Amino acid sequence: MAEISGLAVKTLPLFIEEKFGRQGLQRWKDALDDEMREVFNKPIAVSEWFEINKYIIKPTQLVCDLFYNGDQKAAWTFGRFSAEYGLKGVLKLFVKMGSVSFFVNRAASVIPHYYRPLIMEVLENKKKSALIILKDFPDIHRIIEYRIAGWMERALEISGCNNVDLQIPKSIIDGDDVTEFNIHWD
Repeated sequence: MAEISGLAVKTLPLFIEEKFGRQGLQRWKDALDDEMREVFNKPIAVSEWFEINKYIIKPTQLVCDLFYNGDQKAAWTFGRFSAEYGLKGVLKLFVKMGSVSFFVNRAASVIPHYYRPLIMEVLENKKKSALIILKDFPDIHRIIEYRIAGWMERALEISGCNNVDLQIPKSIIDGDDVTEFNIHWD
C-alpha cells in the first residue's frame, strides 16, 4: 500500500482555505467521510504517514468535484501550492541560489520523501531540459502524477526557470512501464 507524508496531506486543506476561503474549506470537510474529517480537523504531523488513497487521492478528487467540475488536472495546482508552501524561507533562498541542474537532481531525490514506496530517476539533466521518470509506485493515480508535476513545475520556477513546460508523455496509469516528466524551460 502506498503512503503519503503528513506534509503533503497538510497542504491540501491549506490550499482549499486560501483558494476558496473558510466556507469552501467547511464545504469540503462536510463532504468527507467521518474518518477523513477527523484527520483533517486536527493538526497533521508532518512526520506522520497516511494511506495515499484515503487521505490524498479521495480528498483531492472531492476538491476537484466540488470546485473544478471534476477536472483532476486541478491536482497540478495543488502541487504548485505544495512547492510554494514547502520551499519557503531559507529553503527558498537555497533553491534560488543553487544551479538548476543541481536542483533537478535534488527534486528527484526529495519527492520520494513525500510518497512511499516511490522511485524517481533523472534520465537527462541538460541546460534547459530534463527527463525524470517515476517507477515502482503502487496505487499510482492521475491525481498523484499531476500533483508531482505541479510541484516540479513550481519548484523550477522558484529556482529561476522561466516558461517551464512540463509534459507527461508516458504514464504508468496508461499502461507504460514508467511515468515520464519531460521538462523544458528558458
